[in-house]
Amino acid sequence: MRYELDFINKEITSFLIKRMEISKEVALYKHEHGLPVFDEEREEKIIETVRAQSGVYADATEEIFRILFRESKKIQADVLKELEEKEAQADNKL
Repeated sequence: MRYELDFINKEITSFLIKRMEISKEVALYKHEHGLPVFDEEREEKIIETVRAQSGVYADATEEIFRILFRESKKIQADVLKELEEKEAQADNKL
């Protein structure tokens, strides 16, 4: 059983890393299209879906996804801040 849990933990970590890397790409897309980092409607739809898929683990799943969303928004905000700083520097050079 420990081997199975270790394997699952490794897979979860891999997916988390992949998700956070995609969050960076999403930030670039949002920047290019003038979209806000936070999309409450989308987050709530995802929460509703994962809760429905999780059965007796719905509360735990919701909590995990809310943490994922929070960390994703932090990453996106950092990416956007870096882009804005680069743009400001480029404007100052003109």
